[in-house]
Amino acid sequence: MSLKQVDLQVSEESKRRRSFLAMGTATLRGEDAGTKGNLYVFDISQVVPQPGRPETNRKLRLAWQEEVRGAVTVVNEVRGYLLSSQGQKVMVRAFGEVDKEFLPVAFFDLSMVVTVAQSIRDFVLFGDIMYSICFIGFQVSPSMWKGDVNLVGGTVSDDVTWEGSAEDGSYLWGLSYSGGEFVFWSGGWEE
Repeated sequence: MSLKQVDLQVSEESKRRRSFLAMGTATLRGEDAGTKGNLYVFDISQVVPQPGRPETNRKLRLAWQEEVRGAVTVVNEVRGYLLSSQGQKVMVRAFGEVDKEFLPVAFFDLSMVVTVAQSIRDFVLFGDIMYSICFIGFQVSPSMWKGDVNLVGGTVSDDVTWEGSAEDGSYLWGLSYSGGEFVFWSGGWEE
């Protein structure tokens, strides 16, 4: 269902990051049983390539795996933490140096199944199956903004800015975050 290369923090002290390949799956078990999912994290390591095949210089090793309730529809990273969506629940996990596992540090329940998550700095923009979005800050305040949209784009400068259009195509809105405050603007036009 989802696959993404993520740079995750592997040391709390040094804040060192390493590249992993995160994968979310879903197993549909019929109408009388719930959907199960798996979250896999593969370590990407360099190896000596085969002679004449330089593209074989990488190897995947399963670093961690967990079976969860619900389909894992989105995997991403935010601030070096692993972010995954399991049905309506969004989980943020940190790498535990001692036991080499990804331990939950935060969660958020959304109203619909998440289909897309785009992270930028300390924020994540979630889109769901009903074409609405939720803009959530991780370890910042205020932490949430909601609205309906079917098209989203973003820009990064000194501030965080997201823009989009409503379903009928004749209305624009924008959202920016600067200095701890959300600024919302909107406007429409006639054709």
